[in-house]
Amino acid sequence: MNPKEKEIVFALIASLLTLQAKGLHVGMDELFLLIRTLHHSTKKSKPGRVVLRVCKVRQRLHDHIVGKRGLTV
Repeated sequence: MNPKEKEIVFALIASLLTLQAKGLHVGMDELFLLIRTLHHSTKKSKPGRVVLRVCKVRQRLHDHIVGKRGLTV
């Protein structure tokens, strides 16, 4: 939910992919933590909005890893 997520995550991915990887496991199981009402970053958000946000992030990661880098997710 960090506004700088793209900058941070894509830099991390670029760093990891210097290891000549053929693919990258994205995970995304954090969604279950984010939709809990006790989590500080999402406690005021509706669960549906959190799920939508995570889906958009996942799509951007896929586009970057598969589309731009030609790897598998």
